[in-house]
Amino acid sequence: MIDVCEVHAGYGRHEVLRGVTWCFAAGRVTALRGSNGSGKTTLLDVMAGIRPPARGTVSRPPGGVAYVPQRTHIDPRLPLTVRDVVTMGAWQRRGPWRRVSRDDRRAVESAMDDLGIAHLARRRLDELSGGQVQRSLVARAIVCDAPVMVLDEPMSGLDIGVRRELSDVLRRVAASGRVVVQATHDAEAAEASDQVVTLVDGRLHRHPSTVPQRCHISIPDHRSGSSVVE
Repeated sequence: MIDVCEVHAGYGRHEVLRGVTWCFAAGRVTALRGSNGSGKTTLLDVMAGIRPPARGTVSRPPGGVAYVPQRTHIDPRLPLTVRDVVTMGAWQRRGPWRRVSRDDRRAVESAMDDLGIAHLARRRLDELSGGQVQRSLVARAIVCDAPVMVLDEPMSGLDIGVRRELSDVLRRVAASGRVVVQATHDAEAAEASDQVVTLVDGRLHRHPSTVPQRCHISIPDHRSGSSVVE
């Protein structure tokens, strides 16, 4: 579980999140909706520990957060293959100078199979479509095996068949006992989620109700570590 309690955050004097309070439970996929500029990415950044809140608290489980951003900062000119990128998830979990184990390699192959990119394992990132790169980053987050996975518009650029497959993958990840939160504009992805919450006027509301959910605990933890996948 990850608890966000009375969180305020924004950019300079522009406050985007105004007292956000929510409990994101393990074992379910939560879809985060809202109009452009409503603060979805800001909230994900706060949850992952990338951006500290101006006020409020975030409590995360030990083990960090796997974060799949909407755009990768990996330089496409680097000679990285899909397998290289997905394997980075194991390094983030084990440490950068640790050898990748046989179990890690199996996890990499399994994640690529689940995301339908095993046939691209030897292809370089600069040879892929945007949707294929996005699936590679999701596979890397799965291999990272963090207790919390947050994804910013993971369905963007994917065709309908791949979006449905990715929704199935995220449900399986959640069923393994992890927290999964995805910001999405995709109505079908939201419908396939276990819970839908919407950012309106800087606060979260449950769909279709507009009654905010109260968090259970309030522990200052916005400096806890996260395994950020970008």
